[in-house]
Amino acid sequence: MKFIKKRKSVLIFSLVILIFILGLFQNPKISYAQPQFNNESLTMESNFEFFEFSDENGKMNNVTSVNIDLKSSRWNVTEVSFNFSSVKQGKVIKTVIDNDVESKSIEKFKGQGVQINISETTTLFGVYLYMLKNRDVIDPVYVQINGFTDDGSNKPNDTIYCSTLINVSSTEGWYFQNFTNPIELPQGKFYLVVNGTEFSSDTKYRWFHDKNNPENLYTHTSEFSGNWKDGETGEPFLYKLVQRVNRTYWPEDIEMAIEINGINYNVDNGANIGTGNVSVSNLVNFFPNNEILNVPIKNNESIELLFNLSYNIKLDNFLNTDGSALIKKALDNQWSVTPSLNRTDGNYSVEFDYPDTWKNLNVFKDFQNITDDLNITITADKLIIANDIISQGASWNITAHSPNVKFDATVPTTTYGPSQTMRITVTPPSIVGNFTFFLVDPYGDEEFSDTKENPIGDYEFEYTFSSNPFSGEWNAYILWNNQTDAGLQVLLLQINVVAPNGGSGGGGGGSKTVVTGIDPQLIYMTAVYIAIASLVGLSSYKMVKRSKRIKAEHREKVFNKYMDLLNLDYIMIIDKKSGLSVHDQILAGKDRDSSLISGFLEAIRTFGIDLTGSEEESQTISLQYQNMNIIMNDFKNFRILNIMKESPSQDFLDSLRPLSYDIDTYYGKSLKDFDGNVSKFRGVKDLLENHLHTSLIYPLKVIQSKETKLDSAEKSLRNKAQSVMKKNKSEYFYVSQLMGMSKEFNVKNAEIILKLIEKKVFRPIE
Repeated sequence: MKFIKKRKSVLIFSLVILIFILGLFQNPKISYAQPQFNNESLTMESNFEFFEFSDENGKMNNVTSVNIDLKSSRWNVTEVSFNFSSVKQGKVIKTVIDNDVESKSIEKFKGQGVQINISETTTLFGVYLYMLKNRDVIDPVYVQINGFTDDGSNKPNDTIYCSTLINVSSTEGWYFQNFTNPIELPQGKFYLVVNGTEFSSDTKYRWFHDKNNPENLYTHTSEFSGNWKDGETGEPFLYKLVQRVNRTYWPEDIEMAIEINGINYNVDNGANIGTGNVSVSNLVNFFPNNEILNVPIKNNESIELLFNLSYNIKLDNFLNTDGSALIKKALDNQWSVTPSLNRTDGNYSVEFDYPDTWKNLNVFKDFQNITDDLNITITADKLIIANDIISQGASWNITAHSPNVKFDATVPTTTYGPSQTMRITVTPPSIVGNFTFFLVDPYGDEEFSDTKENPIGDYEFEYTFSSNPFSGEWNAYILWNNQTDAGLQVLLLQINVVAPNGGSGGGGGGSKTVVTGIDPQLIYMTAVYIAIASLVGLSSYKMVKRSKRIKAEHREKVFNKYMDLLNLDYIMIIDKKSGLSVHDQILAGKDRDSSLISGFLEAIRTFGIDLTGSEEESQTISLQYQNMNIIMNDFKNFRILNIMKESPSQDFLDSLRPLSYDIDTYYGKSLKDFDGNVSKFRGVKDLLENHLHTSLIYPLKVIQSKETKLDSAEKSLRNKAQSVMKKNKSEYFYVSQLMGMSKEFNVKNAEIILKLIEKKVFRPIE
C-alpha cells in the first residue's frame, strides 16, 4: 500500500511538472511586429547632404563697428565685400592734463574751473575728472561747460553750454562725467567748471591739479566764491575730453583695414575722401560659430572711426538631412528626404545633388506638390530650390524612385524544422554596399538580424532555429544598400514543428499493471489532466496569436489614419436636392470650384444609379479622374465628397458611415429644409475633426493650461513641439515635424498626438 501511495505521489508530481512545461512551451514571445515588414517591404533610413548658400546684403549708417546678423551660427563665410563712405574720426579720449601733484577743495557755495582750448569744431560727449570726495552727499554739484571771458580777466562767464550732475566717489581716481546730449563746440576758449554753489553740506570735493608742468603754464584756472575770480595760470586741474572732431580720412592714409579670420585686409581709397572699399573672396573654413559676424576695423591712428557701410557677404553650408526608402521586392524603391530649410533674409537657395539612378523626383512643401513651380529647378542629377519659395517653418519632403538593385540570394531548401540550421548565400552587385539579413516569424516579429559591410565575393548568412520555433511561414529579408541605392530579396520559408513519435512499451502489459500497482482510475485521471493541459496550452497559443493580430491591426489603423489624411485634398458636404455645397474644407492643393465639382459628380452619380438600379439609403461610389481619386458617400438627404491623391484605406471608407450618421443626427432637419443658408452648418467642421482628425494636417499651436492633466509621455511630446517652434522661430508646428523626429512611423507618438489634440493642448491656428 505504501508503495502504491508513493507511486501516486510521484505520478501527481510528474503531472504538475508536465503541465508547467507545457505552459512554458506555449509562452508568447514578448515582441511587436515591425510595420516595415508588412507586404514584403521594409524601410531603410539614410542620410543626405544638401548644399545651402545665401547672399546677404545690407547697409549701416553712422556706425563704429561691423556686426552682421547671420540669423544662425551654422554658416561658412566664403566672400566679403565692403564699401565705406563718410569715414571720419569717431569718439576719442583726449588727455589734456594728467600729472597729478596736489588737489584743491571744492566746498559748499564754491566752484572751480579750468580753461579748455578747442582748435577745431568738436563734438563733446563728456569729460574725465581726477577727483575724490570725503563723504556722500545728496546736495547737487554740477559739471558744466561755460564760456570764456576774453577781456583780460580770463575767467568763466555766465554762458552755460551743457551741465550734468557730478559723478565722483570717495576713492581717488578718474571719473567720467557724461553729457547726455553731446554738444558741438566751435574753435575757441571755454571753461570746464565744477559748480558747488547749490550744495550746503560740509562735504568736500577734491580736484587734483598740475602744479609745476611748464607745458600748462598758460592754462588758466578760476575759483568761485560769491563770484568768479580772475583766471590764474600755472596750476591747471586734471581732465580728459571725450570728443570727436569733424575730420574725414582717406582710408589708405590711416592704413584702414578689416580683419577676417585673423588676417588684415587693407581698405583701398574710393573716388572721394572718406570713401573706400575692400573685397575678400575664396575664404576657406571661415566659420564664425556665432549668429553675429563681427568684423574688426583697424587703423594706424589707434582711433575709433565713424563711417557708413554697404556690404555683401556670401554664405554656404552643408546641411545633413534625414531620409528613408521604402523598399519592396521586385518594385522600385520609394525615397523620401525631409530637409529642414531655415532661410536667412538674403538670397537663399538650396542645392541637392541626387544620384542619377533616382527618377520621377517630386518636391512637396507643406504637403503640396510644388515640383512645377518656377522656383524649382530639376536637372538629371541636381535639384535647386530657389529663395522665393522657401519660407520659415515650412515642412519639406522630396520623393523619388530608384530601381531595385539586383543581386543573387540562394538557399538550399526552404523547409526547416526545430534546431535545424539555415544558410543563405548572397552575391553582391558590382557597386559597394552592405548586406543586412532579417528573419521574421509568422507574426511579423523580427527573430534575428545580421549585417555584413562591403562584402567581397559571396557571403553566407547562417541561423539555427530554436527547439520550439513558431510553426508556419517565415520570411527571410535580404537587404543590400548603400546611401542612395537599395535592393531587396524576400525568401519564403516553411517551418514545420512535428511532435516526436511515442513508443508502444512492448508486451506483457497485464503483469506490468500488477507490478506497478497503479490504479486504472489514476491512469484515467492522468490522461484527463494531460488533455486539460493540452487544451490550456492550445488556448494560450490562440490567445497569443489573437493578441498579436489585434496589435498589428491597431497599429495599421493608426498608420492608415495618418496616411489617409495626408492623401486627403478636399472635403465637401452636398445637399442632394439642390446639388449645392453646405460645407467644404480645403486641406491641400488649389482652390476648387465647388458648384462645378458637385454638378459634374451629380451627372456621374445619376448615370451610375441608372446603370445599377441601386437606391439604398447609403452607398459609396469611387472613381478616378486625371490625378484625383474621388470618393462619394450618399446618405439620405446629403452626400459626402472626398478628393484624394491616392486611393484610401478601408478604414477611411469605414469611417464615412458613422460620420454620415452624426451629420444626419445633428443636421438632418436643416438639410431636409435646406434654403441656401450655409451658416447653420458651421459645426460640421467639428464632426469632420472627430471622425477624420483633420487637425493633423493643419499648422498647430501649443496651448498651456494648468487644468489639463498630462502624463509624462504627453508632456514630453508637448515639449518637443515647443522645441520645434523655438528652433524654427515660429508660432506653430506641423505634426510631420514631430513624427520626423523618429526613424520610423511611431505608433505610440501618433496616438499621443491624437490625445493632445483631443485635450486641446495642440490646436489648429485660426
